Amino acid sequence: MVIASPTICARRRAMRALAGAVLALACDAERAAPRAQNLSEREIKAAYLFNFTRFAEWPASAFAEPTAPLRLCSLGGGPLDAALKQFEGKSIRDRRLSVRTDVGLDAVADCHLVYVAESEAVRLPAVRAIADRGAMLIVGEGDAAMERGAMIAFRPVERRLGFAVDLPAVRRSSVKLPAQLLALAVEVRQ
Repeated sequence: MVIASPTICARRRAMRALAGAVLALACDAERAAPRAQNLSEREIKAAYLFNFTRFAEWPASAFAEPTAPLRLCSLGGGPLDAALKQFEGKSIRDRRLSVRTDVGLDAVADCHLVYVAESEAVRLPAVRAIADRGAMLIVGEGDAAMERGAMIAFRPVERRLGFAVDLPAVRRSSVKLPAQLLALAVEVRQ
């Protein structure tokens, strides 16, 4: 008779739990696929931005007070702005989400996450200079956005929307991205 060690038993339980979670996600993904195909690109981007605010962790020093809202701002978002507004007031880790659309460079310093539309990409270096003074995530469009200062960039991947992360830039901002979020990225620059 062979008796498994407690370590082996724990590993087996963990593997069963992981397999169950993967199966559940696969089933959910199949049910969600028709709905996802009906979403516009701007709705998908808005959902990504909302989820970035949900999973990223800002230091307490990024907020004026414990109940201060988390601010998601859009610089030149245009049609995306309407899709972002649906998340106004949502609860994020005991804070309310404040969505500010069509902000200018003068208002960026008050933001925690700034989406910079492709039409405003020339402003990325200026946004990055502001971000370097505090805890702020900058999201842009395409690989060029990361070269100009974005920390996260949307990018098309096989007819769907994905994102890449510049991890050193994120770390310099004092914002933490969990491993679960990084695992979803199509690229994580080290």
